[in-house]
Amino acid sequence: MTEQRYVLGVAYAPGPDPLIKRGADGFIDTVDPDDLELAAWQFMKGDRRIGLNHSGDDFGHAEVVESYVWRGPAWELPDGQIVKSGTWMLGAIVDEPTWALIKSGQITGWSFEGSGRRVKES
Repeated sequence: MTEQRYVLGVAYAPGPDPLIKRGADGFIDTVDPDDLELAAWQFMKGDRRIGLNHSGDDFGHAEVVESYVWRGPAWELPDGQIVKSGTWMLGAIVDEPTWALIKSGQITGWSFEGSGRRVKES
């Protein structure tokens, strides 16, 4: 039987992540559920290209087949990450070289590039 090469994972979770104490840039950036939902919709209205390792030009390794905001009760992934209501989930079918990287543990999740605006919490 041929492997489907399908992956599903958290694209982005709303609010703070208890597993992240400080980001690589020294900040802990978060997004509220309403803004995250809008971002997920904008992604689907765009070109939906997925690249590897933020290289900027290495696209075509995955085809998005699912994108949704989880609206049910919280549940736990095998790695301990909690998927709570409002989490953006993304599913894709990947090419064979990318599938090999995923199976070997060299690729473990989605990492979105984008821009944002920092605002002070009141």
